[in-house]
Amino acid sequence: MLHPPAKVRATGSDQRPISGNTPPPQRGEIVRRAWLTCGFMLGLAVAVVAQGIGIISPGQGIGPVRLGMDQAEITHALTQTGPCTVDVLYADGHAAHLKTSWGGCFMTAEGLQVGSPASHVVYRFGPPDDEEAEEQSTWLRYVGRGIAFLVVRDRSGDGVVIAIAIFPGLAGRLARLPMM
Repeated sequence: MLHPPAKVRATGSDQRPISGNTPPPQRGEIVRRAWLTCGFMLGLAVAVVAQGIGIISPGQGIGPVRLGMDQAEITHALTQTGPCTVDVLYADGHAAHLKTSWGGCFMTAEGLQVGSPASHVVYRFGPPDDEEAEEQSTWLRYVGRGIAFLVVRDRSGDGVVIAIAIFPGLAGRLARLPMM
């Protein structure tokens, strides 16, 4: 069996194998790594948009589909989502509630999407304001933010997100109430 040659560090005429004990990075190296990480994350965000993954904005919309749009605007916005669909509930002719069951098409700024583990939802958003159990699933509602996650529990006791719903959140309404 062939083994690769040992890596050596040349220091003048002295050549010795590199040990695992390397000095900690200097401040300049730490700053460089931080900038590279920021650049990578920005590139990842650009790649997400370039791949056509729409952003789910709590209390606002799913991809190009926004709460408050009329039916004609929704129809036009849905032409931009490709094969991914958004279910719309109308009130007074405008979108009042949106839902998607498509993984890989839309995600929150926190990286949550259909197919994400339920534990990630609670880790990113905290405990839900409200839980509504159905026969095989549970809605985790974040009423203040205007977002809910439909979760099916698995054998591990965790669960998987199978739908994400957007509705007008209370946070914006409460901020507009007059002070007494």
